[in-house]
Amino acid sequence: MLQSVLVTDGNYRHTLALLRAISGYYQLHVGAEQRNACCFYSRFVKGRMLYSTRTPEQFFDSIQKYSKAKKIHCIVPVGDTTCFYASMYKEKIEAEVPISNIESMNTARNKLKMMDKARRYGFKVPNVIESLNNPRFPLVLKPVYGRGNLQFVNNKKELRQAVKLFKMNDVPFFVTEYVPGFENLSFAGLFKKGKLQVFFIYRELREFPLTGGSATYAVSIYDSYIKERCRKLLEGLNWHGVAMVEFKLDLQGTPYFMEVNPKFWASLELAIRCGVNFPLLLLKMCEGEKIEQPKYIVGKRFRWVLEDVLSFLSKPSVEFLKSVGQRSSIDVHLDDLPAHFLRVLNKFRRVYYAKRRLKTFRLGYPYGIPVTE
Repeated sequence: MLQSVLVTDGNYRHTLALLRAISGYYQLHVGAEQRNACCFYSRFVKGRMLYSTRTPEQFFDSIQKYSKAKKIHCIVPVGDTTCFYASMYKEKIEAEVPISNIESMNTARNKLKMMDKARRYGFKVPNVIESLNNPRFPLVLKPVYGRGNLQFVNNKKELRQAVKLFKMNDVPFFVTEYVPGFENLSFAGLFKKGKLQVFFIYRELREFPLTGGSATYAVSIYDSYIKERCRKLLEGLNWHGVAMVEFKLDLQGTPYFMEVNPKFWASLELAIRCGVNFPLLLLKMCEGEKIEQPKYIVGKRFRWVLEDVLSFLSKPSVEFLKSVGQRSSIDVHLDDLPAHFLRVLNKFRRVYYAKRRLKTFRLGYPYGIPVTE
C-alpha cells in the first residue's frame, strides 16, 4: 500500500506540478484555505481538506487532526505561511515534516539578515536606504518577512503613501535602491541537515507581474559561481529541505541578491521537466534513502502559457513574438484539464477583482511602476 502524503496550498500552480511529480509513488492528499483550490480537482488527488492560517494554532490543529484520521506519513508545506507555521510545530506534528527548524526558518525569511549574509559571501546586494529625508528615486519598499506587498515609488508623494500603507497594516519594512533590469536568476536546492544534495539553476526571461512576479518564460542554465556561493549561504544556515535563492540581473547582467525563498518556488515545473524531481527527491530523502544529483538538461525553455500571455498584454514586446517560434515546453496537461482550467479561471478572477479594487490599476504593475521601466 502506498504511503500517504499531505501537500498544502492547493491553490498554487507549483503545488499542481508537485502533485503530478509524485503521483504514482504516494497516495496524495491536498489542503487549502479555499474550496475552489485548483488542486482539489486534480485526478491525482485522493483526499482533500480545508484549513485556516489565521493563527498558527488553528493551522496546527487542523493539520494534526487530518493527519491522524488519514494516517498521513509525510506533510509537505508549500506556501510561505504554511512553511513558517509547520516549522513552528515541526516537533509536535506526528507526521514527518521535511523542513528546517524554526531558528533557521526565521533567519531565511528575514530579508535584511539574508542580504547582510549574502554580502559577506561575496554577492552584490541593493543598497539599503537608511534616511528617507532626501532619497534618490526610484526606491523599493519591501516587507522584512514574506512574499508580495512590495512597493515601487518614484517621488516623495508615492513614498509617503507606501510608508503609510505598510504602517497601517503593521508590516515591518525596509527601503532599498532600485536595480534596473528585466531578468532574474535563481538557484534551487535540496539540503539534508546543512549539506547540499541536489541543485538546479535557471534564468527567468519574463515574469508576471512585471515587477516582482513569478516566471512566465524561463530557461535552465548552469553557473558554478552561483552554485558554490548559494551552497555556502544555505549551508551556513544549516538548512534542511528545499529553498530557492533569487537574484535580479542588472542591465549589464550582474546578479544582485534579492532574497531566499525557504520553500518550493513557483517555477518548480521547469526543474522537474529538466530531470530534477525535487518533490520526489525530498520525500525519498525523508524516508532515509540516499539521493544523488541528477544530470539535468541545460538550455531547456519552459512557458507558463496564461501568465506569459498576461505578461505580453502588460508590456508587448518583439522578444515575446520571437519566443513563440522557439521550442519550449508548456504547463498545459491534457490528462488533468479540470485542475488546469480552474487554475486559469482563478487567475482571471484575481486579475478582475484587482482591477475593481484598485483605483490606479494597470495590468502587470500591482506594486507600482519604476520610472526606468
